[in-house]
Amino acid sequence: MTLKMFFHPARCVPFLLLGGLLLGVQARAASNAPAPAAKEGTLQVQVRIPASWQPIFEDRVTEAFVNRLRDVFERQGYHGDITEVSLFDEPSPGCCLLTVDLMDWRMNMVGNVDCSFGASLQTGDKVRSLGLFSGMAFRWMNGPGRFGLADSFGDAADDALRSLYRSVEKTGLVAGTKKK
Repeated sequence: MTLKMFFHPARCVPFLLLGGLLLGVQARAASNAPAPAAKEGTLQVQVRIPASWQPIFEDRVTEAFVNRLRDVFERQGYHGDITEVSLFDEPSPGCCLLTVDLMDWRMNMVGNVDCSFGASLQTGDKVRSLGLFSGMAFRWMNGPGRFGLADSFGDAADDALRSLYRSVEKTGLVAGTKKK
């Protein structure tokens, strides 16, 4: 066997895959560290979405959803900090954890944008299911182009998140919500 045949690209693929797997396992183990300590009364939000082949896309969707949640909660009267907790981080003890299971945030066959998710609130050792929430926005109401489409996605999420805020407020478990 010559040296040239030994380094043939087809022979290197298993080693490259094994090396990539080991690096991925190490990166995941390193990211399992606890989340930065949040001050008392902070609402921590964890958004879980169905798995896809594009992990970067998943991060962008969860970040966009948490930003929408933060905006809606502040407009509804929430006075406190809201931080995102990724799936690999441990939530800070002493803070409420709002877990959102995003099921659907897409344009439907008619052309409207739908957003639906389930949510639960964890305080200490108790987990309380808040229910299922859904919102809808007409695509044609926000104008043409990608900016109009982005506004439609935001409006659909806002519709559902207002209902979520009312449910969180009714529990009375989260500091910073005001009872109406």
